[in-house]
Amino acid sequence: MPTLTVFEASNSLLNKEQRMLRLDVDLFQLEDGGTRLLRYNFIDHPEAFARHPQVMAEMGQNREFLPIVMVDDRIVSKAVYPSRQQLADWARVPMGGTGGCGGGGGCSCGG
Repeated sequence: MPTLTVFEASNSLLNKEQRMLRLDVDLFQLEDGGTRLLRYNFIDHPEAFARHPQVMAEMGQNREFLPIVMVDDRIVSKAVYPSRQQLADWARVPMGGTGGCGGGGGCSCGG
């Protein structure tokens, strides 16, 4: 099973965004299903960014192209929040959930 690595800007800024909440739910579901997931934000984990020169080169001078998603050591997405289906495809697992939070159902998060 591949390893998904997500490189983000500061969590404190992103946690307020609806799409970030959906990403949290989707990533939790993948991890709960056995996918190896690594997640770093620039403020708390600068050393993780430094270990990945391809991420440093692609993130932009002002980090404008974050988030960046890697599958194993290959960048598959940048500057956009991936969909649930994209994440599942990259992890090579089925992604269930058509209702509830993050799945288009009737929850307060609007997912």
